[in-house]
Amino acid sequence: MKKTLNVKIYFVGAGAGDPELLTLKGKRLLEQADLVVFAGSLVNKDVLDFAGGQARLLDSAPLDLAEIVAEMAAAAKKGEMVVRLHSGDPAMYGAIAEQMELLDREEIAYEVVPGVSSAFAAAAALKMEYTLPEVSQTLILTRRSGRTPVPEKESLRDLARHRASMSIFLSAGMIDEVVSDLVEGGYPETTPAAIVYRASWPDEKVLTGTLQTIGAAAKRADIHRQALIIVGEAVGRKIKAQSKLYAPDFSHGYRASREQDDDTVAIVAVTRRGRHTGTRLLHALDEARLFLPEKFSEEVQDERVLFYESLHDNIEEIFGTYRRIVLIMATGIAVRMIAPLLESKWKDPAVVSMDDSARNIISLVSGHWGGANDLTEKLSHIIGGNPVVTTESDVMGFPAVDVLVKTLTGGKVPADPGVLKGVQAAILEDEDVGFFPRDLSAAPLMKGHKNLHFFDSVEALVCSQCTAGLIVAHHAPERVHVHERFLVVQPRDLVVGIGCHAGIRAEEIERGIQMVFQDMHLSVDCISRLCSIDRKQEEQGLIDYARFRNVPISFFPAEIINRVSVPSPASEHAMEAVGARGVAEPCAILGAEGGKLLMNKMKLDNMTIAIATISLKNLLEDEVTDND
Repeated sequence: MKKTLNVKIYFVGAGAGDPELLTLKGKRLLEQADLVVFAGSLVNKDVLDFAGGQARLLDSAPLDLAEIVAEMAAAAKKGEMVVRLHSGDPAMYGAIAEQMELLDREEIAYEVVPGVSSAFAAAAALKMEYTLPEVSQTLILTRRSGRTPVPEKESLRDLARHRASMSIFLSAGMIDEVVSDLVEGGYPETTPAAIVYRASWPDEKVLTGTLQTIGAAAKRADIHRQALIIVGEAVGRKIKAQSKLYAPDFSHGYRASREQDDDTVAIVAVTRRGRHTGTRLLHALDEARLFLPEKFSEEVQDERVLFYESLHDNIEEIFGTYRRIVLIMATGIAVRMIAPLLESKWKDPAVVSMDDSARNIISLVSGHWGGANDLTEKLSHIIGGNPVVTTESDVMGFPAVDVLVKTLTGGKVPADPGVLKGVQAAILEDEDVGFFPRDLSAAPLMKGHKNLHFFDSVEALVCSQCTAGLIVAHHAPERVHVHERFLVVQPRDLVVGIGCHAGIRAEEIERGIQMVFQDMHLSVDCISRLCSIDRKQEEQGLIDYARFRNVPISFFPAEIINRVSVPSPASEHAMEAVGARGVAEPCAILGAEGGKLLMNKMKLDNMTIAIATISLKNLLEDEVTDND
């Protein structure tokens, strides 16, 4: 433990406001202090209750720097213990550097005890993570230049070009200027933003919106001080990829290929009749949350029901949180509420609107990619209303190519979405459209359309009369000219079977698989699952690699593995070590649900791998089952 025998002055972070956020060390020092110099109204008075009965309390608000240091120094020279209590964490705009400089001149020892910064209390209030994978991995803590200047190289305009997560201190009174700087610097006006007033205090206020709306919201709430401005895509909590640190359900090999809230439906009602309709849906859907006006809070007791004060603010928040939304209100109101939030069909959640009595259920936004059309049909079955779907392919009974692509790629947006739109348009215009491979003919709604053609090779498709097409391949076809209206997608259908030595590291697995995939001209984005023997389910390297690749991992017992017919001869080493005649090949086949081996086992330094493919037919059948 660090020796502090000569320390008489402690700079202690009081935390954001909630006295329970004070550190244990900070609480102990307050209890022992003879003098507590606290930063005025910025420190919650409840924190001062921890001070011992012998302590003198001194408010530093009316004192200047010299007076503050003089009080602390005089007490320390008399042998008293002093706590200088700052709000938040002293290192963030705590003005402790100049205090410490004067104490150095007096040769008085001091120590700094950190506290919970309001930047993190605000994130807790928003229930957000600043560092979402593939969204933002950087947090900028800053302020706008005001009475205290900011170095020119650190201006908001310059920092905004990074478009990272940003927590802006001491600037709520200049909200219009802040927004202007951020937008001019590079943040789109549609960037999610929030204002958190007195984070963790009893009178805490949280406002969410976008850079376009947050200024007006702050003015309506009369917030101009003691608030943080939080900006960045992470505020909207739109998860693009799961963290490589945690991935659920590795032990039994199941993992949803969706975002965290994809299965949860957010239902928003406004009126009493709408509330009753929403309650019926809530009881029918296991994964649902019902949002009601605050006026109903005393009438409803259900942990799955939440209450809002502002319909506008509530919809803004859930739009960035949930992937399926049902708005029980007039369609006109619903459209006006979500219009400023829309980005694209690839990013927007599924939005369904219905009248208060659920007579008409309308697929409003993201019918195919987000699944609003399917949700509309599902709600119709539950509540008996009339489903209204206006997507032309659905109305006319044509194949929905975007749904097909989503199924094949596990929801990965095509590199050139415009080409996908062109393929769909060609189908609707009754042009000749080609598909490779022929197995795609098993997809729903593919049969019975004379303008749809299926081919056994890419060359045959490209040389055909088709003006547009879809090519499903594990890598871009080489040495073949592909028309600009032909979309190439990489299916997520490869299963890697792995046998490995104990103690193998994830980095070695990554290097080995990358090398093999490069040699075979395969994309690692096509990996859908890893598989191994159950004796390896505690192997940390395997688990870490699956997390890194964000794919599920399945483990099979030896008795199941030994029933699988494989091309390679039985391995005496594997039989002796784990009781199986082999690991990589049979596990790959099992994970691919009986699919073909694309690569027989290959022995590397500390592991053996094999690759199998899930048949397109199985993928498409799974989609039919899911939709049913």
